[in-house]
Amino acid sequence: MRADKCRAEPRHVSEKEHCILCGKLTETAKDQPVSEREHYIEGAGQLCRGCFKEIYMPRNNTIL
Repeated sequence: MRADKCRAEPRHVSEKEHCILCGKLTETAKDQPVSEREHYIEGAGQLCRGCFKEIYMPRNNTIL
């Protein structure tokens, strides 16, 4: 058996999405289906957790 056949193939590191508002790198892989993502806004794109909370969660626990 040849030595080069025993070597493991390098793992493909998925690229991560950037937040559409602040530009911060998110934990979401670019190849992850949008139906399985957290903080994804259809028609807009991926948000980071902080921007999502800023937009969609009330700051002082008041009901909108």
